[in-house]
Amino acid sequence: MPQARPVLIFYSARQNPLAGRQAGRILPPNEHFQKYQTITGAFGMKSETEYVWFNTRRPREYINITDKVEEVVGRSGIREGMALVSAMHITAGVYVNDAESGIIQDIDEWAEKLAPSGRDYHHHQTGEDNGDAHLKSLLIHHQVIVPITEGRLDLGPWQQIYYAEFDGQRRKRLIIKAIGE
Repeated sequence: MPQARPVLIFYSARQNPLAGRQAGRILPPNEHFQKYQTITGAFGMKSETEYVWFNTRRPREYINITDKVEEVVGRSGIREGMALVSAMHITAGVYVNDAESGIIQDIDEWAEKLAPSGRDYHHHQTGEDNGDAHLKSLLIHHQVIVPITEGRLDLGPWQQIYYAEFDGQRRKRLIIKAIGE
């Protein structure tokens, strides 16, 4: 039976069962440490970060950002990894779905049905009037992680990445962070 090669194991001091005595050292793989994340080739990791700003014309808008994410991934030089795409505002979201106008309208109507605008939300007692936008953001979620394979986004045949704005007509940003080797 071949001998197992050592791997570099990273974990926080709080997670470390050895209370920091061997954190960051090269340890042989064994059953005890398999539950912790092992990272091989950690020193070859790269990242690329870009902030994208939006100021939509309408309060609710859905913007296909797939090409922009693909551009950041291409510029990064990463062949294998992940792209994190995250709305950096609490009334916006990011999702993956079809680039078909009917489904976009269905998503908008579904979100409006579950979190209708114009209601008197508790949030409005603070002086704000966008309680529905906060709830729509929770429904859609604020971020996605997409695999990078052979230097490209590894999306399904109809999948596209969208920025969803629920309280627009003001400046907001999104982060695209590609991480990998």
